[in-house]
Amino acid sequence: MMRKLTQPVCFLLTMFLFYSCLPDRLAPVPTEMSRPDFLGFAPENRGALNVPLRQPVIMNFSESMDPSSFSGAFKLESISGTVPGSFAASDTSKSTIVFTPSTDMNPAEIYVAKVFGGVRDMNGNSRLSPTEEDVPETTWVFTTGKYAENGFPHVFITDKLGSKIYRVGDLNAYKDSIEITQASQELRVSPDGTKLFIVNKTNPGKLTVMDPGTFTEISTVNVGTGPENVFLTDEKAYVVDVSGKTISVVDMQTLALETTVSFSDGFRPRDIVYSAKSNKLYVSSNNLSDFAKVRVIDASDYSSFYDIENVMPVKRTQDMEISPDGEYIFLAELQTTNLIIMSTTTDSVVSQITAEYVKNEDGAAGKNYYYLITNGGGLYKIDYSSLSVTDFLFLGKTATGVDVTADEELLYVTTPVDSTVQVVETSTLTRISEIKVPGILKRIAVSIANY
Repeated sequence: MMRKLTQPVCFLLTMFLFYSCLPDRLAPVPTEMSRPDFLGFAPENRGALNVPLRQPVIMNFSESMDPSSFSGAFKLESISGTVPGSFAASDTSKSTIVFTPSTDMNPAEIYVAKVFGGVRDMNGNSRLSPTEEDVPETTWVFTTGKYAENGFPHVFITDKLGSKIYRVGDLNAYKDSIEITQASQELRVSPDGTKLFIVNKTNPGKLTVMDPGTFTEISTVNVGTGPENVFLTDEKAYVVDVSGKTISVVDMQTLALETTVSFSDGFRPRDIVYSAKSNKLYVSSNNLSDFAKVRVIDASDYSSFYDIENVMPVKRTQDMEISPDGEYIFLAELQTTNLIIMSTTTDSVVSQITAEYVKNEDGAAGKNYYYLITNGGGLYKIDYSSLSVTDFLFLGKTATGVDVTADEELLYVTTPVDSTVQVVETSTLTRISEIKVPGILKRIAVSIANY
């Protein structure tokens, strides 16, 4: 009987000793399978202006991320290409990944950051499954440039009723305004940047000269009875008096009226540009009987001239601009979309562009491009070498004035329907900001210096 009891006990004891010698075994932990959510970019990466050329891109997620997975699933790029760089988790949170550029971005350029679905968390889970459409999360910044060196340019806008001049400054912010007596549609900054000239359509007509830095009046000059347009060189200001049928020549240093040019044949000037290449003035006609004519005047003494016929196809000019080298004159036709391009070398029309939308309104000649505003809200970029449209921006609202910064990094466009100034970068004609101004806006001029 004792033997029969001993055998089961020995068996149980043996099994107990066997299992007690095995290592401890816990239930397996299930692998985390949830996909990480993208929570957004940092504020300094969301439509920021004037960002440093090595501005990091900061991305926030719902869980800890694997930085090595970003190298093939993230891009920071512009019209110039992709920016190289490195990825790391932030010092404070593994769920925040920081991309640091290893080279400078280009100045005054839009950069777009893209986070694709292939980025993974620390458990190897990607943001999107392979079966989902990989639409990246995006944001953009505009890098710093000469527009932001030692301050920012001042932008001056005339009120449509002619009673005020508004000023925009700092980093695209409305500053203030001053009262002025019946400002014309025309205002320009001198080539050296020290003076702002405003045509006052009073009787007698006046040319108001202001300091663009202090926004204070320097002087006024009497210039006929109905002045409307002005063109500035280093030495002279040429003011067209449409009513009086004259051109007033003002010395840029003394701000004194030097001479008045009139025409015995009844020629009525409308707009004017000067070409240093030919040392001649080019003046469009306001006469209904000869609106197609451009008069070419020797700027040495203003006594000799000749006419170029059949320049304008349908109507008189709305605006005239000239390329910086003095070769091409751009004549925007009144109440049409015709833009006529004339060569000062051949004294002939070399191209004509017919745009869309309603009618021509204003233009600005920069170092490389010509910008044409149409009243229907279209902004065109025209290349000097090809004399053709190379880019276009649909503003979606009526625009009345345009000017460009000194280094051609930014365009400022007035849109009176909502009393704003649209800020457009020039590389891709993309709107990057708008400034609310308390008035009905018309023409615009941008200072050359920063303040």
